[in-house]
This record gives sequence, structure tokens and C-alpha cells, in this order.
Amino acid sequence: MTMTDTNALKQLADEGVSIWLDDLSRERLTTGDLQQLIDERGVVGVTTNPSIFQAALADGDAYNAQIADLAAAGKSAEEAVFALTTHDVQQACDVFMPVFEATGGLDGRASIEVDPGSAHDTAATVQEARALAAEVDRPNVFIKIPATLAGLPAITRMLAEGISVNVTLIFSLDRYRAVMNAFLTGLEQAREHGKDLSQIRSVASFFVSRVDSEVDGRLDAIGSEEAAAVRGKAGIANARLAYQAYEEVFATPRWQTLAEDGAHTQRPLWASTGVKDPSYPDTMYVTELVAPDTVNTMPEKTLEATADHGEITGDTVTGNYAESSEVLDTLERLGISYAEVVAKLEKEGVAKFEKSWGELLDQVRSGLRHAPRPARGAKPAALATERHELVVAAHVPTLVAEQVASRLFAQDPTLWGDAAEAEAGKRLSWTGLPRSSRPLVGEIAALREELGAVGYDRVVLCGMGGSSLAPEVICATSGVPLVVLDSSDPDVVRAALTDLPRTVVVVSSKSGSTVETD
Repeated sequence: MTMTDTNALKQLADEGVSIWLDDLSRERLTTGDLQQLIDERGVVGVTTNPSIFQAALADGDAYNAQIADLAAAGKSAEEAVFALTTHDVQQACDVFMPVFEATGGLDGRASIEVDPGSAHDTAATVQEARALAAEVDRPNVFIKIPATLAGLPAITRMLAEGISVNVTLIFSLDRYRAVMNAFLTGLEQAREHGKDLSQIRSVASFFVSRVDSEVDGRLDAIGSEEAAAVRGKAGIANARLAYQAYEEVFATPRWQTLAEDGAHTQRPLWASTGVKDPSYPDTMYVTELVAPDTVNTMPEKTLEATADHGEITGDTVTGNYAESSEVLDTLERLGISYAEVVAKLEKEGVAKFEKSWGELLDQVRSGLRHAPRPARGAKPAALATERHELVVAAHVPTLVAEQVASRLFAQDPTLWGDAAEAEAGKRLSWTGLPRSSRPLVGEIAALREELGAVGYDRVVLCGMGGSSLAPEVICATSGVPLVVLDSSDPDVVRAALTDLPRTVVVVSSKSGSTVETD
């Protein structure tokens, strides 16, 4: 399936909504799943948070090798979490680099959040934000800073230093206006410091479904007909009024002077868009919040639901401000305090992330404690010798600056220079194999079942070099027996081709046009 096949997602993008994924894991990166979502679902960014990383590390063993190396290096749990999470976000930034370049920096972003334990400590937030930005070291990273009162000056400081920021955990309209003020102040200071405003980007993550979860419980407790009539409406109404505030602020003379100097608006990002009440339409926090210059970061379940049956009917925000105000007024008449609700949600939001962060640290601490130790005198796999470190330090900055990894997987034939361009253009299709070979899995599994049903349970693979090495490694890793025949010596051939009644002989070719076993 291509992006053009998913009509609802294409319509969403055409309306000016950037589709981001609210999830990341080592497995998504190594299997090509993230790239597939870019190609087939039009995903143009990714967001992470402590809960996402906690879940990623709890699922499977994709992080075990790096944790073992970190244990061998004597790293603490805090240092290890920093290394694990920044590695994933750095890799995600590289995957999204072609999108980043194609959109002029608007999208192709990956976000990483500061330790939620620093949410009420401005200085600690600033220090960690700087460390994260330096470690990921990619122009398309967003540093996530919570919109607490202590977070606001940190947001300003980071923007003033030229660091792009994703402001998170916004629940109230007043706090959202304060966030926009912090953003404008940061840009004004950046301009004073001679920064290029066109290179600084920001989004403001306004949470949606959590508002309904809190308000709906209070409405159910009231139990009146009027209360039932506004059930499931508070989150969307709140978000729509936030967009109204966005339009107002970015139409002011204060903003216009910044725009004239190259600044970009701080786009609203709809967060917490997974529907928690199963009685509601599972795409309502997408289809009811369509407006230009917004981002919707979705869990994969919501993304797939939108692709499958989402109905995009154009802008569903700007014509509904009066109705949205009436929803919030109704809540106040019913005795539900808006100020109390949003204050509770901010407090709970920070606490939930702190809990997930603590669980993440515990998981990694346990992993470090139980990681296999290298033999006496052996060097950990991830620890380079001093000579290697010098070589890496000398060459990696050039590789990063020239975007070698991104260009390689974008199949850019100019990577090796003009003289090699024609030849390179014929030899890069392998970079897409993690995606293009997936449809073959079903066919291979079916063939295996068919052969097994008639008694074939032994495989001899005829081939050499690339034709046999990958299958040999895969089978050895998975504990699957495989006989590789990579010689024409009669004795070797005779030994391999024993027990023919139960043997399948596979002739392998790297190019598909030549057979090395002829």
C-alpha cells in the first residue's frame, strides 16, 4: 500500500495536518517498520516520552546488547538510559532526514523528553535539554520540555540558544498562551544573540483525550441530561479554543516582526489522541481537529483506524469556536471547574511520566546487574580502543555533515562522486530490501509447509559469498539446520547431497541472473 492508497491520511495531509507517530522503539528502527510507516502512511515525524521508552525496553530483547556493553563500561542506570534513548532518537532523526530536507525543516522531526523529575526545576531542565541536544546532535531533533511554570523559562532559554523545542503537557488555555509568550520571548532573545531564526522550530503539544477522561467522570457523577449532552466534548472544545488563541497570537505585530526576520510559527500539536472510551469513534481526535498548520501525533492504533475508516471533511476547527466556548461554559454551570480539571491533569501528567521514568530506570538497572560480563581481559564490544576512538572522532563529523547514512538509504548515486554515479545507481536497491522482501515471507512460509507435508525436512543451499552467507547466519542464529554447498569438489558435493528423498536443493543467486553453481 502506498500513501496514495490511504485516502483519509492523504486528505489529512492536504488539509495542512502533519501526521506524526506517537511511538518509537529499537525494533521499529531495526526492522524498517518506521520507514514503512513513512512510505505507506505518510508519517512525517515521531514523538517519544518516558512511557513509550519504558514500554519499548520491557518488550523483547532488542536493547540487550547495548545494555551489556554499558554494563561492561561501568555505566550507571541514569547514564545507560541516557545512552539508550538518545541512540534511538538519533537513529530516528536519520530515518526522517529526507523528510526534514524535503519539507525545509517543517517536518521530519523526532522528539526526546527531559527527565520528568526536572519538571519543576528550571536549571535542571536547561542542563538536561542542552545535554540531550548535544548527544543526539541532529538538526531535526526536538527537545521536549513540559509546560510547567518552571518549564516556561527553560523553553525560552533553549529557543534563545537556537535549540528547537517541543513543549509538552499543555492542558489549559491560559498555560498555552504562556507557552506562546515563552516562545516569542525565546525568538526575540535568539535574534538579539544573532541566531538565524529560520533554523529554529517549535511545536506546542496540547493534550486532548485526557481532558475527556477527567471531565467525563465528573459528568457521569452528576448524571443529568445536560451533563450527558456534553460528554466527550470537552477535549475537542478545549483544543479548538487553543487553535483560536494560536490564530490570535500569530496575527499580532509582535509576531510579524519576528516573521519578517525569518521566524516560523509554533505549530499546535494535538497529543493524547488515542480514544480511551470505547463508546466514542476511534478517530474522533483526528477527524474533529483538522486545521491548517497543525500536527497530530497518533498511536499506531489510531493511525491505522484513520487510514482504514477515517472521514476527513475539511477544516473542523475554525468554524466551531462559539460552540466550543459554550461547551466549557456548560461545564462551569454544572459545577465542573475548568481550572481545577487542568491543574489536576498537569499534576497527574508529570506524575505519570515520573512513574514511567522510575520504572525505566529500574528495568535498566536490573539489565545492567544481570548483563553477561566479558571474559577477563576482553574488551566490551561497544568500547573502542584509543586508536579507534581517534579515527571515529576524525571521520564521523564529516559523515554526519554529508548525511551519508540518510543519502545511502535514499539510494543517492552521487554519494561516491561523479565518476561512480552511473555504476552506483545500479547497485543500491539492497537498501530497500527490509521493505520490498516482506511480501515474500508469506510465499516462503507456504512453500515450506507444502514441502514439509510431503516429507522434505532437509535443505541444501547451493551458492557462495552473498548468496549463502546471509542464509547461513540467519539459520545459525535461529537454530535452524542448513547445509551450505559452496564448492564443486566432488567429495564435498557427494557429502552434501545425501538422503535425497528428504532433501530440497535450493540454487541461490545474488544478482538473479547468474548461477555460481553452474
